[in-house]
Amino acid sequence: MKDIRQLQTHLEEKRKESFFYSWELIRKYSQDELDSAEILHLIVTAVFEPAGEECGTTYDEEKGCTHIFRNADGKVRISSRQVLSFNVKDSCGVGATQTSELFLDLKRIPTRKDVAETSLADSGMTGFALGRVGSATKGPRQSETSKSWSQLLINSAPIPVSAQTRSGVNYLDRDRQGVYRWTFGHVLGLNLLSELFVDRVAWDGSDVFRTREHFGVRRGVLRPFAPRLITQRFYAALKRASARGFRVEVTLFR
Repeated sequence: MKDIRQLQTHLEEKRKESFFYSWELIRKYSQDELDSAEILHLIVTAVFEPAGEECGTTYDEEKGCTHIFRNADGKVRISSRQVLSFNVKDSCGVGATQTSELFLDLKRIPTRKDVAETSLADSGMTGFALGRVGSATKGPRQSETSKSWSQLLINSAPIPVSAQTRSGVNYLDRDRQGVYRWTFGHVLGLNLLSELFVDRVAWDGSDVFRTREHFGVRRGVLRPFAPRLITQRFYAALKRASARGFRVEVTLFR
């Protein structure tokens, strides 16, 4: 790991290149560990395009933070003879609110992936509502509401992330230049690198809630995300429904 870190730093500083461009860490837990955790981090793994914003979903960007983390030109060598030039503008954007129902291309939703179950609305659990999902093929003015899909809308109070949580650019760079650490605390870092640690005192007991702080940046249709947290009651409901398209990680109160 030390040698890879040195190589990555050398390539970035001397040649403006990178040894690697993507990575993913998947934590493995025993079923006993998951069942005994008081709260869990809900991670959606079923991802598809186009994004809701590209399908007609609207947002009030006036409420979003305008801080810019980085605005830079770069180059990537894609072959021995070809170099691709690009511009990257990473901003905060936290605070922008969704002002329409969620529009999606329903035909592009992965089959056999069904995290959102409409039966959750009658479960007695708290901290969320189920919003309508409109068909992008009809357009916002001729919306056809889906009978199979709903948007999970978290309406409980967000809770602070504790200092034990680690973030950074990647596992070799904890953001040594401090580019993605925003003074006002909207964004803690570009990526979440550790399990989540959160403040118990601020939790209102909801079954679904999120963190106050975000991770990531506003870049194109990408937006900073606040991790979704769930209780064992919500996790049990997902298991009973044989829901797919997600995984969970243990989250710890502090």
